[in-house]
Amino acid sequence: EEYYGWRDYNMCNAGPCQFDVSWSLCCRNSIITSGAANQNTYLTATYNNAISTCNSTPYFTNRPVPYICTGDTFIFNQGAVDPDGDALTYRFGSCWQQLNQSVGYNTGYSQTAPLGSTWDVSIDSQTGDITIIPQPGNAVIGVMCVYVDEWRNGQIINTIERDIQVAAIACPPNDPPPVAGVSSVNGAFV
Repeated sequence: EEYYGWRDYNMCNAGPCQFDVSWSLCCRNSIITSGAANQNTYLTATYNNAISTCNSTPYFTNRPVPYICTGDTFIFNQGAVDPDGDALTYRFGSCWQQLNQSVGYNTGYSQTAPLGSTWDVSIDSQTGDITIIPQPGNAVIGVMCVYVDEWRNGQIINTIERDIQVAAIACPPNDPPPVAGVSSVNGAFV
């Protein structure tokens, strides 16, 4: 399932303040194997208009891909866009089940190792690309959270969070289709 929600708040010229907007839902998928199974989902975004009186928050144009193959390297770009053209940086962070309570991970799993020690998972802080490399890559269902910090004039003015469930599964081989022989070719190959 994918949940997408938004609400417009006009905070322009409301005076300097910082606030968090949060959302909670019970419960995460019961088949998560990295920890966090059946725990709540809790998301938050932080906005600071003391630095910038008007701002539109970043949003994601790419849906998270829920399945990857256990033997294959996988790269996923967040597709985050900022309507104001502010700079964006990316990082892994805690997934939450409620305010000030992060999800519990099983031994060997963490916010920076969401698929465990048999996977090398990294995020490019400038592009948001998540690279997942199998080591050898066991089948697992895990959760990872990406934080996008929005920067203006060298200061963070907004942070949004993306909570992703990833399933690493055994995929059938991807054999190329057979191609019949080539005949009656005229001209030269360059």
